[in-house]
Amino acid sequence: MVNGLLQEKPLAITSGLRDGSDERQLDRLDLFSYAEALKEYIQTCDTPMTVGLQGDWGSGKTSMMNMLRGDENHPRSGLLMKTRCLIVNFETWSYSQFNDRKTLPMACLFALTQKLGNALNAEISQDKKGDVKRVFGRATSRLVNVLKQTKVGVPGIQIPVGAMLEDGQEEPEADDLSRQMLEFKRDFSELVAQWAEPDKAGGKRVVICVDDLDRIEPVIALEMLESIKNFLDVEGCVFVLAVDYEVVQEGMKQKLGIDVQKTSGKSFFDKIIQLPFNMPKDSYNIERYIKELIKAANFPEADGLARADRLAYLREITLATVGGNPRSIKRVLNYARLLNLIRASNRSRDTRFTIDDSLILYSMICMQIAWPELFAHFMAEPSTETFQNLENWEYLERTPELQPLFNRAHNREKLMNDISTFVDTMFEQLDKDGDGQISDKEFETIEKVLRAAQFTAVEFKRRPRDVFVDTITRNASDGNNPGILNFVEEVFKKSKVYVNPDIKYRASGTRYVTLVYNRKQLGSVVSLKRNPFVIRLNANPHDLHKRLADLLPNINSEEMVHLVRDLEHEQGSLTGFGDSVVNLEKLMAQNPADAIKTLNAIITAVETSLYETDIWTSAERLRAR
Repeated sequence: MVNGLLQEKPLAITSGLRDGSDERQLDRLDLFSYAEALKEYIQTCDTPMTVGLQGDWGSGKTSMMNMLRGDENHPRSGLLMKTRCLIVNFETWSYSQFNDRKTLPMACLFALTQKLGNALNAEISQDKKGDVKRVFGRATSRLVNVLKQTKVGVPGIQIPVGAMLEDGQEEPEADDLSRQMLEFKRDFSELVAQWAEPDKAGGKRVVICVDDLDRIEPVIALEMLESIKNFLDVEGCVFVLAVDYEVVQEGMKQKLGIDVQKTSGKSFFDKIIQLPFNMPKDSYNIERYIKELIKAANFPEADGLARADRLAYLREITLATVGGNPRSIKRVLNYARLLNLIRASNRSRDTRFTIDDSLILYSMICMQIAWPELFAHFMAEPSTETFQNLENWEYLERTPELQPLFNRAHNREKLMNDISTFVDTMFEQLDKDGDGQISDKEFETIEKVLRAAQFTAVEFKRRPRDVFVDTITRNASDGNNPGILNFVEEVFKKSKVYVNPDIKYRASGTRYVTLVYNRKQLGSVVSLKRNPFVIRLNANPHDLHKRLADLLPNINSEEMVHLVRDLEHEQGSLTGFGDSVVNLEKLMAQNPADAIKTLNAIITAVETSLYETDIWTSAERLRAR
């Protein structure tokens, strides 16, 4: 049986909530202190009163509501004292499925009146039941009469009116609709008075809990709130509404237009809600919540993930992706549980996970749930290069398949920063040797997780730059080039031409790789048996000498000519692309730190040359027009 913690509604209370009771352990979000304060307020406030539990979808409004009202099948559950509060539960979502915009408010008035009548019959003494029946019949009959006059039917609501009237009582005559509804409000008030003690400070009161308003169309939710306020807001009554402020504002916009919403939206909300309570998401104990959920989901290595530093990692990943919304976090773990079942059922695969594997698995699930387009983009070419590119805001903005993700975002800059935070947090977890790079070996954790969890059957490809380094190693292995391998490790692999994610390596055969910078050919790197390593650049060598004079003032002009030179005559047919060649012998003669600085300057000079050429070309085009 699935653990109840993973169900849609996060808190199910089945017994009293005295101090020290087991049920208090279900409060994984640390809401009890807030719930107890709300309980005290609801039980002692003046009436009528409307309390709004505000928060977006899945922020814990239902959990808070459950703490207050408890389980209606267990009289002692919940914080509100049942001897003082007659609790009426009403979920609007189920009624919205069968009624259109015109009929829904009336359907809800019917349903709430009926629920109040049923609650009174269950709690009041036998000698009052006759009064309840009389008032209840009169109130519902007025609603039926209004429907008859407006010729509006209410699907799903069938009330045998005659059976609700006292013996000999006739149905109300057709009359002015507004008067009929005012009389209904008086009848509803009299019905509430069968329980409530509005004249007594802190006396008995009817508490009506209205949930799921954010599941229905905003304009309908708005009209429902208007109906509640106009016809049910009576002395002795406290309404507790789980409502998203943005839903009400969107309803105002749909009904009255954006101009009215801008000028009157806040005032309208304040008129309906006397006490707004914002769900305290920023104070939620996210680590404890995740800890309980990963156990409930049988997440791999759940016990090992419970360590403080690992929970801190999971929290960082969670907040950057799905955020602190409890329901969104629960979606992540529900999906994780499904993947775990798939993984367990596939006996042919290696299903053993380490703690590191589990951390990465959680991260990838969060990525897929929060940003499906970004996940799909990564899965199209899962490599360290693709992964590192996700930190580049310019890269994200110019990638066409990611545009639907940005179009949905309320704040594009925040979204890109969240993506950067996610990637950097994962990067730190993967970079075991702390060199600021993710090697093929370190990337194997992602490969293993994606295969074992069966996210995809895609073939993982090594980075072209790493394949190229292997080619150099093979071609230099004959011993005739002893300095090449050391140069590759100490200089090339630490220079910007290797580590900068903006420089793309595009395999162009087995012997060379094209270097691409901002969609322009920067040059190429070549490896041949007779010449294991050649760097060719897409720039005129004389132009590079001028640019390098500013970047490398310590190198004189004569040395500069030898550092970057034209293709020699015997190299004229050399494979690859670029008019200039870097003299690696000169670089190898320098100490590694200076060689890195020199190579970086050379690459910067070529990048600048390409950039200025592009500007010049654009200006020429403009002049040509």
